[in-house]
Amino acid sequence: MWLTNKLSTDLIIAFITLIIAAYFYIKHKYSYWKRKGVVQLNPIFPFGNFEMKLPKGIKIGADSDKFYQAFKKMGVPYGGVYIGLSPNLVVMDPDIVKTIVTKDFASFVDRGLYQNPHKPITRTLITQKGEDWKQSRSRFTAVLTSSKLRNLVNNVEHCKDDLINSLEKSSEAQKDVDVHHTLSLFITDLITFLVFGVSANSFKSETAEFNEFGMAFFQKFTFGHQLKLLVTQLYPDLSRKLNLSNIQEEINVFATEFVTKSVEYRRKNNVKGTGFLQMLMDAQEAGMDIDMNEMISQSFVFFAGGLETSSTTTTSVLYELSKNKELQDKARQEIISVKEKHGGKITYDYLMELNYIYQLIHEALRMYPLLLNIYRVCVQDYELPGTDLVIEKGTQLIFPAIGYHRDADLFPDPMKFDPSRFDDFKNTKYRGYMPFGEGPRNCVASRLGILQSKFALSVILENFEVSPSSKTVEPLELEGTSFTLSLKTPIYLKFKQIKK
Repeated sequence: MWLTNKLSTDLIIAFITLIIAAYFYIKHKYSYWKRKGVVQLNPIFPFGNFEMKLPKGIKIGADSDKFYQAFKKMGVPYGGVYIGLSPNLVVMDPDIVKTIVTKDFASFVDRGLYQNPHKPITRTLITQKGEDWKQSRSRFTAVLTSSKLRNLVNNVEHCKDDLINSLEKSSEAQKDVDVHHTLSLFITDLITFLVFGVSANSFKSETAEFNEFGMAFFQKFTFGHQLKLLVTQLYPDLSRKLNLSNIQEEINVFATEFVTKSVEYRRKNNVKGTGFLQMLMDAQEAGMDIDMNEMISQSFVFFAGGLETSSTTTTSVLYELSKNKELQDKARQEIISVKEKHGGKITYDYLMELNYIYQLIHEALRMYPLLLNIYRVCVQDYELPGTDLVIEKGTQLIFPAIGYHRDADLFPDPMKFDPSRFDDFKNTKYRGYMPFGEGPRNCVASRLGILQSKFALSVILENFEVSPSSKTVEPLELEGTSFTLSLKTPIYLKFKQIKK
């Protein structure tokens, strides 16, 4: 009896000691920025300053705008937050950001996005680190040259037919269109052809494999997968020890099987395909160091990156044009006149010459940035310019792109859609504007993304007048758990076919 009571007492004491030790450990971790003299937002264990929501993406989304607005009110050039227990520095001054990602890039090579070495699908240009990233980026740049991109784009005009047919039916039935959904089908067809050289047939069957593939990555999340996403974001080191992946297993299986079988079939039957995958195969055969895992991961990220970025940006442009007939007519006139110059064909040169459409896309990217945040990890101790703050190796920095883009001090009247801001965009750099990131780790496929949006807009505006729908819930609200820009409710528009 005495022994049992003593054991129980010892266990209680040990438990209390453990709780006290954990309390002071957590308190110490959450005072990191205070100890460095940096203003911080008050964290709550175990999430830190991350809102207690299950995420729908590989990194935090709209939370960063709340960070930006809070520190903006304080008037500080930077501020500290915590993701889980990890200290993150939110940089408010876009000039400091510019220095970090360009001039001092060597100290901030990595993005800090989660990858699992045992899950090849997570090892992509987006997530790779250091020398691994440099080698892949070099290979990617060598594979996707301007001339090869031109050849790809010159062969996609046929992809427009199903989009036109779908909108024609909606026009005849006077049916309001869920624009993002329709554009996702179109861009799925387009990017599947560009990457894999095959037809996705998304309009013919919304359960077509590539359409399901895209939906799984950006829109369909099980409770279990969202829990994994949460853990990989808050506690990445623990996640790697648990062998967790932030990519759904069905995506991993589909991408692995499709790419592997495609490569094997083409080589076995001496079939010369088209698209980015074929370019990777050609590069490998020419001696470039590309293995099957890299073919799978890089073609996958090329597909996923091109899908959501173009469909969301094009939706944003159409939404704004639906409310401004003058801008819409100006865009349509450019499309008609430039297309006539190019013999009525949709080609790379035709799309490149759509300069006003280019302005519309960039103003949409400013108001509705695809990447709500940009991340960098400090790979060596670094003194922040103009301060005595030393950022320690391993610290993650957050650059809230949505905060910069909608800041009235950087862009007057920021919620007004004004494409004239980008009249001279090709020759002018805009302070705080970074829709595809900045520096050597900017988005390598941004050119293709813009070309896809130009293609979609040129097809739609040439054939349809676009007007608002009462089904669209306004004002538009961000869905805060997504890594890329996503809205709580769909944008609906009316499409009226232009009789020629």
